[in-house]
Amino acid sequence: YGNGAFAQAINYPTGYYSPLFISVGDFNNDNLLDFASANYDSHNLSIYLSNGNATFQSPISVSTSIYYAKFLTVRDLNNDARDDIVVTFPDSSTIGVFLGYGDGNFQDMKTYSTDVGTSPYRAVLSDFNKDAVVDIAVLNPENSSINVFFGNSDGTFSRKLTLHIEYAFDSYSIAIGDFNNDKEDDIVVGNLGSNDLSVLLLQYQPSFVSSSVYRQGSSSHPSSVTISDFNNDQQMDIVITNAGNDTVQILLGYREGTFTNIITYSTGINVHPQHVVAADFNNDNQLDIAVINYWTSDLRVFLTSGTETSAVACEYATGYKSFPRSIAAGDFNKDGWIDVVVANSATNNIGVFLGFDYPTFRSHNIVLQKRDSIPYYVAIGDFNKDSQWDIAIACRKTNNIAVVLGKGNGTFAKEQLYALPVSADPRSLVIGDFNNDNISDIAVANSRKKSISILLGNGNGTFAPHMSQKTIDASPVSIAVGDFNNDSRQDIVVALEYANSIGIFIGIGNGSFQNQISYQMPRESSPVWVAVGD
Repeated sequence: YGNGAFAQAINYPTGYYSPLFISVGDFNNDNLLDFASANYDSHNLSIYLSNGNATFQSPISVSTSIYYAKFLTVRDLNNDARDDIVVTFPDSSTIGVFLGYGDGNFQDMKTYSTDVGTSPYRAVLSDFNKDAVVDIAVLNPENSSINVFFGNSDGTFSRKLTLHIEYAFDSYSIAIGDFNNDKEDDIVVGNLGSNDLSVLLLQYQPSFVSSSVYRQGSSSHPSSVTISDFNNDQQMDIVITNAGNDTVQILLGYREGTFTNIITYSTGINVHPQHVVAADFNNDNQLDIAVINYWTSDLRVFLTSGTETSAVACEYATGYKSFPRSIAAGDFNKDGWIDVVVANSATNNIGVFLGFDYPTFRSHNIVLQKRDSIPYYVAIGDFNKDSQWDIAIACRKTNNIAVVLGKGNGTFAKEQLYALPVSADPRSLVIGDFNNDNISDIAVANSRKKSISILLGNGNGTFAPHMSQKTIDASPVSIAVGDFNNDSRQDIVVALEYANSIGIFIGIGNGSFQNQISYQMPRESSPVWVAVGD
């Protein structure tokens, strides 16, 4: 509702143990936001095209072949103004790239191998080498390395670079941003095993300086990170959820990529916070924080005031034993209030919370068609060019991406499914334009296949079949997008938990990526999340 409260969620079914991850884009070029879900066990993605009123059409299924998708992200990879999708398959050391036709359908998936023994878990997209083509960076948790796939203008990826992260352990999350104001996208990685974050500053095209470590405390187990400017000082800040000690923390940016003044909020007792987003939920021109708690199945909104250490917390149930895994925020019904969508991994649905007069929300569930899809990650984008937010869902067990297109009134069309590689196990997804066609694409982090998959949007809410690219050394568990080499092409960065590293995929601009660049994180850091900022 825009005041920190949400309406009843709408659920869209994706199937058994799906979706694991969703991301948003405009897949049919109707200026409406659609979403794609990664469906794990059903080996596909689901594309949900928006009706323009916050409801979505029946999903379009895109096969991931034999791969299990855990994560996806959206971007235009081949500069054809159509959204494409990148999916990660951690179980097979593979990523998949789907180039979109612009009508909600996608070309057959192209797969790319990450390093041997890796499980690409998360991925982010950016143009790391400044060639005007989006690249993919996938995080391999096993060895804290980054595989960077450098994209070509036709949506393929011809070169992979591995970046190893020093002293990283269990690096599961990755994100992109410009932390030192040098106009280069940097990387932040959450290290589950070492209870800290690693900040990698991009250097040249796209090398990074040694990472800086900010410790979150013993057994804090950082589970997700996001980036925003909370105190309006023109410095990017970092927000972290700590699953181990039930807190959310804000690290205020200082200068030259350093951080200070940690602000801590309690998320409850034994709640295990999973994912965090930042938005202005009560229209007071101050960024607020929304966190989902796994064990207690609830959404907690912290209404902040910029620099104060206290915040007003509002709690909303996501459903009995729904075990939410992911959250995304946007205005789904065009009423000027920020809304929230949540992926409920145990109840086979996503919950839509429509914000209105403080402090209440209207909520409804969107039940996914595939039983036990395990919706694991959600992201929003305009997949069909209708200027309405759509939702993409990574379905972990059905191994696909589910996309529900927004109708503009808080409801959504029936989901469309897009397959990912068999056994991909999509853990995360991100929306981007990987082929520079001004159409939203999806990139997915596939944990089991150790890869990312790219689904290129067609501009009408549909996506081309996924293209996959292997991560190196480990499985990606988180994925994000940024331009790391200032070539105006989106690249991807992923968190590689078991490799203690992050991987960067340099976009070629056609939906394809060069080989992974790996950056080593501190030993035993286990990065589980990545976010991007300046």
